[in-house]
Amino acid sequence: MENQQAQEIANLVRKKKYEKAYLVGKTVLKSDPNNKEVLESLYSLTAKLRSESMDFASKKANYSAISSFEILLQKVNELTGQDMYGNFN
Repeated sequence: MENQQAQEIANLVRKKKYEKAYLVGKTVLKSDPNNKEVLESLYSLTAKLRSESMDFASKKANYSAISSFEILLQKVNELTGQDMYGNFN
């Protein structure tokens, strides 16, 4: 992954700064919608968000925590063309 923005997204995901990772990806894809490296990083973000949402749900965490992950997941899915389960539309 040579793309600097893709690396930044990956680093933000590792640090659990998911909203910032989304915003970096959104900014890049506005000017370069076919940036494969950034899309790959965003796919890892959606996978992490799905995992976090399921983890919260399995622990019966409060709904607002689950909801915030799901809302962000929906936003990232709009950028990547994925559905809530990681399938491509």
